[in-house]
Amino acid sequence: MDDDWLVQEVEDKKGVRIRNIRTDHIALLGLDQIRDYTPDPRREFDGLRHGFLELGVQLFLRGPDLVIEPRPSHAKRATAKRPTAIARKRKPR
Repeated sequence: MDDDWLVQEVEDKKGVRIRNIRTDHIALLGLDQIRDYTPDPRREFDGLRHGFLELGVQLFLRGPDLVIEPRPSHAKRATAKRPTAIARKRKPR
């Protein structure tokens, strides 16, 4: 399920504290766990900046618990094989 998370606080040494708006779970992410931020200007209608955090970890909501687990890096992911084109033989006329 995709949820909105609110960045509550950014601390230089500790990281970024985010809160799940639907469940009220709070996670403290290390700065090295955040890979990138991409703004989403189409949703900036309520005075808040909206966007996407690309994380190096995966957040799992399991009942009252919040579990943070590492994600495999892009380099470690198996590359998807592209289907190869099948050569067709032309029938002689």
